[in-house]
Amino acid sequence: MKVIVSDIQRFSLHDGPGIRTTVFFKGCNLRCPWCSNPENLEFNIIPYEYENEKGTYGYEITLEELEKEILKDKRVF
Repeated sequence: MKVIVSDIQRFSLHDGPGIRTTVFFKGCNLRCPWCSNPENLEFNIIPYEYENEKGTYGYEITLEELEKEILKDKRVF
């Protein structure tokens, strides 16, 4: 199974006590007025171009690959 992720943030210290790895998934349906990640509201991968740099907001990853990425930070947990 694949999911669409916009970012995996390591060593996150914001929004609460402790150190954590945060996975930002695409496709949130909550629509909070204070949302700080509006690019994640839709499931689609969004291409961008900024000052000669091209990229995307989001990428597909299998659950097995995601697990391996998260477990790289096991010693932090």
